[in-house]
Amino acid sequence: MTAVTAPAASAAAPDRSHVGRMLFFFGLAYFAQGFAQDTGVLYQPLRHYLLHGLHWSVDRMSAYLALLVIPWLIKPLYGLVTDLLPIRGRQRRPYLLLTSALAALGYLAACGLTEPEVLLWALMVTSVNTAFADVVTDAVMVTEGQKWNMVRVFQGVQWTWLYVAGILAATVGGVLAGRVGPEGGVRAAAALAALCPLAFLVASWALVKEDPAPPPAGFRQAVAPLVTGFRTPQLWFAAVFMLFWNCMPGFGDPLYAHMSDRLHFTQTFIGNLGAIGNAGFALGAWMFERFLARRFSTRTLVIWTIPLGALSSIIYLGMVDGITAGVVHFVSGAITMVATLVALGLAGEACPPRGAGFCFAALMSVSNGSTRISMLGGAFLYERVVGKSLTPLIWINALTTLLLFALLPLVNRIVRESEGAREAEPSGDGEPAAG
Repeated sequence: MTAVTAPAASAAAPDRSHVGRMLFFFGLAYFAQGFAQDTGVLYQPLRHYLLHGLHWSVDRMSAYLALLVIPWLIKPLYGLVTDLLPIRGRQRRPYLLLTSALAALGYLAACGLTEPEVLLWALMVTSVNTAFADVVTDAVMVTEGQKWNMVRVFQGVQWTWLYVAGILAATVGGVLAGRVGPEGGVRAAAALAALCPLAFLVASWALVKEDPAPPPAGFRQAVAPLVTGFRTPQLWFAAVFMLFWNCMPGFGDPLYAHMSDRLHFTQTFIGNLGAIGNAGFALGAWMFERFLARRFSTRTLVIWTIPLGALSSIIYLGMVDGITAGVVHFVSGAITMVATLVALGLAGEACPPRGAGFCFAALMSVSNGSTRISMLGGAFLYERVVGKSLTPLIWINALTTLLLFALLPLVNRIVRESEGAREAEPSGDGEPAAG
């Protein structure tokens, strides 16, 4: 890759060889993240170990998993570090190498640990460094995408390979949880996960070439666009919308317990359902980009997002056996992906072009945090209020989602202000980054 510099006012003609290397790099980056982190290969074995190996309650398990999300809530901090504190004049490549190496060490350490408290520290190392690497990767993607006018193309490759990795990770994780046992499944999954940051380290070393850059003119000048961005009302509206969108009581962890204990699905089959759900996510992303994003206004898409979000919950009432579970996971995955991309689009429109990467990372932190609050709330209700019944949680989630209709009168104003702000900006600032 050529030196990371500020994007030019107009995109140059793409260098096919260079763009091909970047497509491979971004695809590998998100495949590695999707296979190893978040709901990756370790997710189901870890839940199986906590719930059935250690016999924890669902809300205790959910609280444990919530701690691993904390590093993803402070992504704007990583953006400031990589932007303002270069290592030997380089903002990106050293951080990619360092964070991927530390993430691999965290996974390798987890291979030999069984105590949940100690295991948590090893997994926290992987979470911090994977989140940091994600921010740096997106910074490289924005710079290169603006240079060649290929931001959307690069983002499309990232999302596609993230879901391909999710399909594979869910399948493998289910097999490990079902056939190796709770403790052995965690160890085997951690060993497989360690291969991902190692592969990403090699790719970063080989493909990311960065010349030393002069230091920033001054801290105050460097952060001025960020301060200006956070003063815009549309950004705050987007944050509020995403907070309420994600903060409805969720039923992801109770659903896992319901499938294991009430429907008596095997761990392997639950893993296969995760793969089917990821296939639905991939279809939803393709449908949104192909048929919806360029044909409908933001307001129209937001109006449809709210009932779609409620519908993606209600259809779980029809899950009574293996066949209906597969259909529900696939359809819900597709609907949820469309609704999620609409919400992310609203957030992207609210970001000022200058400082878009930092502002978008902040909005994604709001999204990540509110999602985990939703999971904690749903797990608490499942264990303490509704008597370990999934049906009330489904209806609570669907009905509270519909309350977002109260925010619709503000959508037109926000969209108008966003468009006005963009028209007032000089050209050449590029597009907002992915989160």
